[in-house]
Amino acid sequence: MGVPELVEEASALGANRSLGPIGSNRLSRWVNKHVAPLIATALLVVLGMNFTIWWAIEVKHEISQWLTPPDLWGSYLGSVALVHGHLTPVYSWLPGIVYVLAPVAAVGSALHLGVAQQFVGGYTEPTAWVILGPYEMILGSIALFAADSVAQRFGVSLSKRILLALVGAAIISNVLIRWGHPEDCIAVGLSLYAALAAHDSKWTRCGWLLGVAIAFQPLAILALPAILATASLRRLIKLVLPILVPSVIAVAGPLIASPHFTFHALTNQLNYPTLNHPTPWVSLLPHTYVYHVLAVPSGPLRAVAVVTSAALSVAVCRKSKRFEVVVFMIAVSFALRVVFEPALDAFYVWPALEVALVLSCRRNWIVATVAGAAAVGATWWSDVNMAGVWPWWIVMCAILLALLVLAYPLRAPVNAEDHPGKKGLLNLDGEEDPTGQSTDLTAGRQDVALQ
Repeated sequence: MGVPELVEEASALGANRSLGPIGSNRLSRWVNKHVAPLIATALLVVLGMNFTIWWAIEVKHEISQWLTPPDLWGSYLGSVALVHGHLTPVYSWLPGIVYVLAPVAAVGSALHLGVAQQFVGGYTEPTAWVILGPYEMILGSIALFAADSVAQRFGVSLSKRILLALVGAAIISNVLIRWGHPEDCIAVGLSLYAALAAHDSKWTRCGWLLGVAIAFQPLAILALPAILATASLRRLIKLVLPILVPSVIAVAGPLIASPHFTFHALTNQLNYPTLNHPTPWVSLLPHTYVYHVLAVPSGPLRAVAVVTSAALSVAVCRKSKRFEVVVFMIAVSFALRVVFEPALDAFYVWPALEVALVLSCRRNWIVATVAGAAAVGATWWSDVNMAGVWPWWIVMCAILLALLVLAYPLRAPVNAEDHPGKKGLLNLDGEEDPTGQSTDLTAGRQDVALQ
């Protein structure tokens, strides 16, 4: 008996057992429903902590050195400043994650735990990582739970959702463990939950989820047009306030304290081609130097990516309002960010990989497995250093294109093997439905939502 079968049997036994209080029943139902991302999150935390603490010492036989994510320490130090009442450093980073890390920063400061230097991951033994690491990984795992919820809405089987969760944990480790950007994972996870809320016609919840997602990481703006394309004009007007309020709160402080500097930072958004992966767009942008390091403004081309993705999303989602089409356009929008970015950090490719992977699990096992392998390969390639602006970028764009092809939402959303108790389901390889019944499990719910 394999792991998926054992999990299914355990879930069935747990569902049939009397659990006493209503709260316990609810917790049990939630655990049974989300067993796949729970397993993946537990593995992520355990293996991630072991890797960061022991890899350099036990495997590489180097001096005592913990391989903690370098970018995370800037956010953590901002949180430390916040809990000590110093507000200015907070806005050197995205404020959302600084506020969320504040409880850990308060505990770390009270216990006088050591920290690593900003942008320096390999540091002797920053003891704050003992509490910061698990907390950051659990925060980032919201993306795994959101992906699992979307897969459940598509009717994907438990065994495929376990595959989705495990591959998702593998590729999200590059964002959380290698680099330290839980805010990206939170933003993508909340965007997927917002898409589910819009699909259920819970527009107020959708608006607040999008607003908080954008406050954590503005890349969530790319998902906004696809999600809101199915809403009427009257609903869109009502959504302006919940979408804008969290972002306004996040930037109100720096706008008041230093409006010129804040506007310059928001519009230019400097990135560093010599430190990250340069793309062909670098030659079209003005060059500047920050502490003798080459920098280019990413803001203009990011605006191009937003406008392009918005136009495509509105055009496609207005024509076809199926939920899987909306999710597919979210994946396309995240991929366009990679296409138009002048200097790519390694973790920039992850959002497109995660959303495309969810859609590929609607297909048969071969397609889902190939998509998982491609996502892991793209994650590995994102950390490969290569001379020149063309080779690395072309390969990455080709992998993303292949994943989008595998994720393309054909009409029939679920393979027959995901519903063995229902005969005659049409799979995505063109097999006919002998009963003549539709397999679009979301079609009825979508029709009701649109009325």
